[in-house]
Amino acid sequence: MTAELTVALVIARRNLTRLLRTPRLVVLSSLQPILFLLLYLAVFGGAVETPGMTYIDYVMPAVVVQAILTGATTAVAMAVDLRSGMIDRFRSLPIDPLTVLTGRTFADVARAAVVTALLVSLAAALGYRLGNDLVWVLCASLLVLIFAFLVSWLLVLVGVVVGDPETAQLAGLLLLPLLFASSAFVPISTMPEWLQPFAENQPINVVVTALRTMTEGGDARHWLWLSVAWAVGGAVALIPTATIAFGRG
Repeated sequence: MTAELTVALVIARRNLTRLLRTPRLVVLSSLQPILFLLLYLAVFGGAVETPGMTYIDYVMPAVVVQAILTGATTAVAMAVDLRSGMIDRFRSLPIDPLTVLTGRTFADVARAAVVTALLVSLAAALGYRLGNDLVWVLCASLLVLIFAFLVSWLLVLVGVVVGDPETAQLAGLLLLPLLFASSAFVPISTMPEWLQPFAENQPINVVVTALRTMTEGGDARHWLWLSVAWAVGGAVALIPTATIAFGRG
């Protein structure tokens, strides 16, 4: 294990420990996606037609993606650390900025994995079933972690640039319109014609559709490759930009 990875894991443990010492935040961040799942099933379950699958099978990937988008506290935590002077301490140490930020994103990925496991367990009790073979399910699990990693990097950048916890929290919510302008909760064919091309090709829809196809059956290679392309492009754009912004302070 390299020294950089060791430092990143130490920073990730620090962030997870701080999260666990705020039990109300842990409970609320876990309950929120569960409540949304129950709400979507109650409100949309009998109104939205999803041929070939039950609504819970259709909406589960969207709930997982929403949990990652709304549950990641990276932007707010980064802004808080900036305000408290913790980031200045990190900058004064002989540590690569990339290592510091990677440790923070590792913590978000771990949180996303736990929340996703809780969601899938509850959904299974409500009738959710995985309709594809194990290989595709594992690919879907890996995609969830990759998506959480990239969202965390985006929020790191937001937190560094904004520098204010309240503003950072509001800025993170700007990702939600992409979720609703996708096939997350309703088929794209029900949307206005002018919106459909955007909804079909934007990254949130690609991830949601890839997860849905990989878990429910069918040939997922097209959506998998699109997801990989978006992931690579996002990593190339976000990681250097966030690292440079952090280093300049």
